[in-house]
Amino acid sequence: MARIGPYFLTGHICLLLLLCLGNSHGEKRTIRVASFLPMTGPLPVGIIVTPALNMALKSVNTNDSVLPDYQLQSIVKNTKCDPGLGTKILHDFLYATNTTTIIYGPGCSPVAQPVAEIAKLYNLAQVSYAGSSPALSDRQKYSSFYRLYPSEASFNAPRLAIIEYFQWNIVSTIHQTADVFSLAMKSMTDDLLHHNITVLASEQISDDQDPTVSIQYLKGKDARVILLSSYEDIARKVVCAAVRNGLMTTKHVWFFMGWYSDNWWSVADPKIECNPQEMSNAMANITAFSVSFLANISDTRMTSTGMQLSNPFLTAVDLLKSLQYCNET
Repeated sequence: MARIGPYFLTGHICLLLLLCLGNSHGEKRTIRVASFLPMTGPLPVGIIVTPALNMALKSVNTNDSVLPDYQLQSIVKNTKCDPGLGTKILHDFLYATNTTTIIYGPGCSPVAQPVAEIAKLYNLAQVSYAGSSPALSDRQKYSSFYRLYPSEASFNAPRLAIIEYFQWNIVSTIHQTADVFSLAMKSMTDDLLHHNITVLASEQISDDQDPTVSIQYLKGKDARVILLSSYEDIARKVVCAAVRNGLMTTKHVWFFMGWYSDNWWSVADPKIECNPQEMSNAMANITAFSVSFLANISDTRMTSTGMQLSNPFLTAVDLLKSLQYCNET
């Protein structure tokens, strides 16, 4: 099943609104939520966030005990994970006739960072369902930014724990040249060195770069344990290059991000020369790290809204299945 749990914390946006807004009397006031959702691009999580957002809005708008004097209205824009486009979208929201009260997203860190820097100047509260760059932890720089997903650097501890458990003393790293990955990998490297683990090589690749040269360099160094940090389109290129250069054998262990889309390795990509079977076989060498949604689907306790704890999760799964996004298991 797709990793939908973190994104279905969307309802927490209501808590922030409750803190920021007081009650009025008479006709309901409309609160515009500027929703930055990447529907396309390297991280199209908007596909699964949209049903979650709609569920949260419906829950609030139909429950008079939450925001009885207000009506939430979401205006969705596709950022495509493009910082320039995301900044333009924010500009359009700021200078629209109707006032924007809160920003939901963006999900891609390269977009979230410039948007967050500008949002605080307009005193706009911003809640992101992702935005995992360690840079966004800077409360002074991003004072009005909040996120429902941990910093990418938070996954360094479990990676390090596994490396120490198997007594691997030499590791290598490769990451995409974006803050969300480079900062997390720098932190990882520092942790490794602090625990007397040798970093054999640290490679970085740009968005349009062929990773073959970096993979061949790692092979020349006889790298065996390799940590990759990148978006899934880059990950596919790395997997194929590793397969073709003999770096995806039983002698090799790879650590990947765990929040990619379902069956991300089999997504059609004209830039990938490997066949589906080669890509699928390579998955046996990869361990992925992500957060888990620990909902108990048998939990029958009721929330203050009159909904069982398990209901939002099950409803979300049904929605995504209807959209043919997630698998049955």
